[in-house]
Amino acid sequence: MNSDEALKIMAKAYYELLTALQSAFNNNENIKIGLREGLTKFLSNLYINLRGENDKYNTDYFSEEAWNHKDDGTPLVFEHIIPKTDYIQKPCEAACKNGKFADGTPFSEEAILKLLQERWHIATITEDEDCELTKRGLTRKMPKGWEKKNTPFSRYKAANIPLVDSNGNKINF
Repeated sequence: MNSDEALKIMAKAYYELLTALQSAFNNNENIKIGLREGLTKFLSNLYINLRGENDKYNTDYFSEEAWNHKDDGTPLVFEHIIPKTDYIQKPCEAACKNGKFADGTPFSEEAILKLLQERWHIATITEDEDCELTKRGLTRKMPKGWEKKNTPFSRYKAANIPLVDSNGNKINF
């Protein structure tokens, strides 16, 4: 299944999940606490299942280093180019609760799909590159000064991690 098809299924499923859970969350914060890990992993697990089990090789982008080592057993990491918790999950959960996103867009399956299309980009990188993102404080955050309208590749540019697309073509950022 291609990425566009997967994003449509993910948007529908995530909308239905959040909508179904909203009344339970309003009545019992302990339910939200108990479900936190499942909610955090929901989109990634669904994406991996829809795209295929070999998640490290079924991504939109690769670091150049990961691309060069994808077939030799080097440990590789499945990485969200834009961190999903703060830039996808939290906005969707807040929108479900409030009925609209921060920009005023009503909470809907279509709004979730648009957010996923803008921000759901996955890369395969090496463990060393993952450590470099951590060292620079970019594990779960975009670089200081990043605005949502700017390139999704800001973390990789800041960490000097060159990327290629799934065909091996260099990404300029």
